Amino acid sequence: MSPEVTGQPIKYHGTLQAPYQAAPLALSRDISLSDSARSIALWLWSHNENYRISQNRAAEQLARSRNTVRKAFTELQDARWLIAQPVRPRSGARPLGFIYHLTREGRFTDRQAERLSADVVPGCSESEQQPCAGSEHLRSPREEVQDTSSAQLTVSLQLPGDWQPTATHHGQAVAKGVDLDALADTFTTHFADSGESRPNWNAVFGDWINREAANPGVLANL
Repeated sequence: MSPEVTGQPIKYHGTLQAPYQAAPLALSRDISLSDSARSIALWLWSHNENYRISQNRAAEQLARSRNTVRKAFTELQDARWLIAQPVRPRSGARPLGFIYHLTREGRFTDRQAERLSADVVPGCSESEQQPCAGSEHLRSPREEVQDTSSAQLTVSLQLPGDWQPTATHHGQAVAKGVDLDALADTFTTHFADSGESRPNWNAVFGDWINREAANPGVLANL
């Protein structure tokens, strides 16, 4: 899949202060941000709303580690230059993905941050929740809902950009003599590139640990 359809949607707020200017000047000059955060911000703001943001893709294109990119996104959110709005299948559930809100003027205000941080539940009515992502352009690109014969819904997701092995994975890898960090890098790179979806990525990675233990190195050639 092309980058435009495999990541998280973005939405700009405000008007740029000058023609051909991607990010707001105040953001470029924000000395409270790390150099990495400002650099990654310029990459983020250089895209239009048809683009889909992926932290893994940012790491690859900018030759930065995924950890560096995650920290930069966190910095930008904490500084109110960016707001990641969760998209959930239902209230309180684990996010299917996020809508990234980017400001083209000053930092988001407290009121804007509160409104834009509210959960989006695709298909909900306005009386049930505001805002509601009933319209197609607000639906998370990670959401693939499959109808089953029992009328229950199974939600399959693309691998989240901030996915990390769990404590259970660490214990499993130690017990089986598997290099967890190396396998996690192979895992995230493989599924970020493939665009595949799964209902439970932690279970998939647990299976990878077992497969790597049984046949060392075989997964590196996928």
